[in-house]
Amino acid sequence: NNLQEFAFGLNPKSAAESNSYLSVQNTNEVNSVGMRAVFNRLSNYADSGLFYQVEFSSNLSEWHVSTVAPDVITDDTVLQKVALPFPLLPDGSASCFFRVKVSRSPIP
Repeated sequence: NNLQEFAFGLNPKSAAESNSYLSVQNTNEVNSVGMRAVFNRLSNYADSGLFYQVEFSSNLSEWHVSTVAPDVITDDTVLQKVALPFPLLPDGSASCFFRVKVSRSPIP
């Protein structure tokens, strides 16, 4: 939708970049399962009134909101590439999936 295209810095005229704003990378970060979630967000997201909520899952049916703030990898003053580690979930299982929700108001 338009909000997501805006929030992730996508070009609404190009279907080719529809999956280029999310990725997974290998990592050796402590307290992670060896992967990190990487996504684009606007550099001025707070001034634009955007809220990004990252969630992780091991089974695609139960989702857990991340309490970790993403690390900024790059920032070109328009877009930031940010990352956060895939966590071990409260039940001890390894997270395997992530999603990013975007809204114009805080997500409950």
